[in-house]
Amino acid sequence: KDRTLTTPVAVAAVLSALLLAAAPASADPPAKAPDAARVPTAAEQFDAGVHAYKARNYEAAASHFEAADAAVPSAFALRQAIRARADAGQGSRAATLAQLALERYGSDDALSKAAHDAIDKFEPGLQKVSVSCASPCVLAIGTRSVPGDASTRWVVYLDPGKVAISASFFGGASGAPRTSAAKAGGAVEVRFDPEEKKPAAPVTP
Repeated sequence: KDRTLTTPVAVAAVLSALLLAAAPASADPPAKAPDAARVPTAAEQFDAGVHAYKARNYEAAASHFEAADAAVPSAFALRQAIRARADAGQGSRAATLAQLALERYGSDDALSKAAHDAIDKFEPGLQKVSVSCASPCVLAIGTRSVPGDASTRWVVYLDPGKVAISASFFGGASGAPRTSAAKAGGAVEVRFDPEEKKPAAPVTP
């Protein structure tokens, strides 16, 4: 059993763990050093995730682990987020996080295994969506943002049913939302281009 989530975790210990986990393996693309000002936030969010997980509030735990990863990207926090989403029965979110993990930390053996396990378990019941953006964008599925930094390429998973995907670009531009009738085992490709902002209508005196 993973001792990370079954023993008390002090914030100071998590600080060290997150700093170590934030350093990418040699085979992965180089990453910026973590912002020291955000490390305490990451540690607090991770510690809150541990407590929520121990209380079997898996969805809340996953949200805290994702927040820790957003503050200081780390394989450590991302692996726990995948696990918590899976335990919460949120397969589409777990698989989407797993795909992000493989792209970001493909050479991390423990995280890679957890990611492949999640995808193998949930993918047959989900629709895979490969997204391309004309310039780096961030995505949202419905009203929930997809974790990860702005990118021109995304892979996300959707639960069967009618789901809306939207993209936002730098400068406040957005792409026209796409509504997908997701099917289990399906795979589609979606392209987003920033929409030009229409000039404001003239005001009649």
